Amino acid sequence: MKKRILALTLVLCMLMAAVGCKKDKESAKNVVYDYNDFVVLGSYKNIEVEVDKEDLVITDDELNEQYLSIIEEYGTKVQKKEGKVEKGDDINLDFSGLLDGVAFENGTAKGQSYTVGSGKFIEDLDKGLVGVEIGKEVEIPCKFPADYASKDLAGKDVIFKVTVNYVDDVELPKEDDELAVKVATDNGLTDKFSTIDGLKKYLRESMEKSAKDNYDAAKFDKAFEKILEKCTFNGMPEEEYNDALSNIRASIENEFQLYATYFGYTWDQYLSAQGMTQATYETYCTTSAEQYVKTKMVITLIAKAEGFTVSDEEYKENLKGYAEQYTFESTDKLLENIEEQYRDKYIEERKYEVLYYEVYDFIIENCVEVQKKTETSTEASTENATTEAATTN
Repeated sequence: MKKRILALTLVLCMLMAAVGCKKDKESAKNVVYDYNDFVVLGSYKNIEVEVDKEDLVITDDELNEQYLSIIEEYGTKVQKKEGKVEKGDDINLDFSGLLDGVAFENGTAKGQSYTVGSGKFIEDLDKGLVGVEIGKEVEIPCKFPADYASKDLAGKDVIFKVTVNYVDDVELPKEDDELAVKVATDNGLTDKFSTIDGLKKYLRESMEKSAKDNYDAAKFDKAFEKILEKCTFNGMPEEEYNDALSNIRASIENEFQLYATYFGYTWDQYLSAQGMTQATYETYCTTSAEQYVKTKMVITLIAKAEGFTVSDEEYKENLKGYAEQYTFESTDKLLENIEEQYRDKYIEERKYEVLYYEVYDFIIENCVEVQKKTETSTEASTENATTEAATTN
């Protein structure tokens, strides 16, 4: 099966969660439901979606930016100690923050690495670094946000004394076919190109394919949102909802364990880092579980209405992809790694994923594109209408 984007990120999360995921044994029950008991399918063909064809265009500037990012990896790192700081520069700096002339806690650092424009410093300091002369101490007046975590600094005016020591830069390598061959070899692409022109051609084709994938994913998202709105829901399968909720919680809690291990986060600190509270976390989990089950029911019913089925070959190809992704020797080894009581459910999800892709393509092919009106075209239409009205009068 060719690789494509799963437009609903939640679906991908759910499909992958079963590998090595520990759930309680009650959730392993494989109850078969008739989705017609829960959904009255609305219209799903010829759905109008707004698109922008410009999203499919790869400009020369975009191509050159991607090309430059690749060949920079083969350049020589240098420290630029003259000139001025620009947005996007990776800099090394010393700074000291002063409140009423006195250095405040945690406001001083030496040899700090920072990417200008990343937004990791407060906004005034981040913006104030642009244009600073390398090697010269400057004072940057800043105001801390009113909602800043430290109450002693929230809303306060301060001065940051800053010296940018140097900018990390790269001396580009010689751009010749020898470099192209090295790039191809390092990335397993020796059958794709062997010259600089070939590298650029390959990059453009890859970027155009990625743009088309993203364009189609956006079409699907917009169309499927309308399809869901046209459906009538009457509850949902309890076991499938509970499974979805369990998997979502397990996925998030597994990520939390990584944060706890590497950064010493508590649960509350982890939630805060994700921009959530316990209440919003609970809402996210339940809403996501409902969305997943609704999506699965509608996808399945559309597939049934259109006569889509999953062949053994398609299922095995899908399973093979996951075996390779998780570095199992074979699909049998992958299935052996899943506890027996969860295995049938995992196989069912694999087959559902194949079905999902079929419906995904079907919806994309059968929706109606409406070109997004640009500001210029809107102004032109208004001007033409005004002119016509004046002429008529």
